[in-house]
Amino acid sequence: MPSNLVQKPFGSTLEEILFKEGLITSDQVSAVKLESINSGDPVEKILIQRSLVPNDKIAQAKAQILNVPYIYLAGRAIAADVLNLVPEIAARRYQIIPFEKKKEELWVAMADPLDIQITQFVEKRTGLRVKPFLALAEDI
Repeated sequence: MPSNLVQKPFGSTLEEILFKEGLITSDQVSAVKLESINSGDPVEKILIQRSLVPNDKIAQAKAQILNVPYIYLAGRAIAADVLNLVPEIAARRYQIIPFEKKKEELWVAMADPLDIQITQFVEKRTGLRVKPFLALAEDI
């Protein structure tokens, strides 16, 4: 299991986590919050647009907030029998990829790991319990 799963402290926000990790300064936190209030755009979008923090670091912080593990898939070998558990068309449409099977559990990288409908679809199709992981959409 990936070692980068960290429990989210209650009340932590994306910008607070990135600040605590030393990825943005307090001035940047203030500027991003102000821009978010003025523009109505989410903090995540502003951080990405301004290239303040690498996308993978934003995703890792987001995984902490969502209390799900983050997985980096690039270069990871995935067995064909695991990949084939989900039809390719569904995997592309819903931005998911099964990457490991452990007993009666299927580990699935998802752009939206909180999407219950996708999780239920995969569980019904495979007969396995899904353990969702957050992954960058571009990595799926």
